[in-house]
Amino acid sequence: MIGLLTSFPTYCNDLKQEFDETCLRFIKNRRNDNRTYTIHPNETLETLQKQLKTKADYPRQNNEHNALDDARWNKKLHEFINNL
Repeated sequence: MIGLLTSFPTYCNDLKQEFDETCLRFIKNRRNDNRTYTIHPNETLETLQKQLKTKADYPRQNNEHNALDDARWNKKLHEFINNL
C-alpha cells in the first residue's frame, strides 16, 4: 500500500463501505418510491446509519478486542447488511 496515491486511503474498511453503499441505495430507493415512504429532505447517509444502528438486530460488540470476537462481529454485521 506504500506505492498508492496520496489521495488514496491506506486502510481497508470493506464492511464499512458495504454499509455505506447499502444505506445510499436504501435512500435512493425511498426517494424514488413516493407511494410507500415519507421522504425527509434532510435524510442523509449519516442520519440513516444512526437510525439503523439503534435497531435491536444491529450487532453489538460487547466483549474484549480479540481476533475471534472481531471475526464473529464482522460476520454478524455482514448478515445485518445483507438483510437490509
